[in-house]
Amino acid sequence: MDYTPGDLMRLASGNPGAFQCLLALQDASIDLDKKDNTVKFLKDMDIKGTDIYVLWSDICGRSVFTMVELIEKVPALVVKDASSRQDYSGRNLPEILEFFKNK
Repeated sequence: MDYTPGDLMRLASGNPGAFQCLLALQDASIDLDKKDNTVKFLKDMDIKGTDIYVLWSDICGRSVFTMVELIEKVPALVVKDASSRQDYSGRNLPEILEFFKNK
C-alpha cells in the first residue's frame, strides 16, 4: 500500500477521523495485499469520509485489524449500509452482529 497522504486525504474527504483510520491502516502490520484490498474495497463501494470513520470507529472499535477482517467476511453491501449509519445502528445489522459473535 503506497498511497500518498494526498491520496488518503481525498479518500477521507477531509474527515480527520477517516484520515486517521487510513494512516493507521497504512502503518499497521497487516499483509500488504490485505491493505490494498481494503482500500480498493472502500473505493469500489464508494465508502469515504464520514462513512470510513463510522466503519472504523463505531463498528470496529478503532481497530484496523477488525475492519480488514470485517470487510473480508461480511457481504459488501452490508458493510456499505452499516458504514452509512451515523446513529450506531449499523452495529446491530444481523450480519454485523454475527461477525462479532463468531470473532
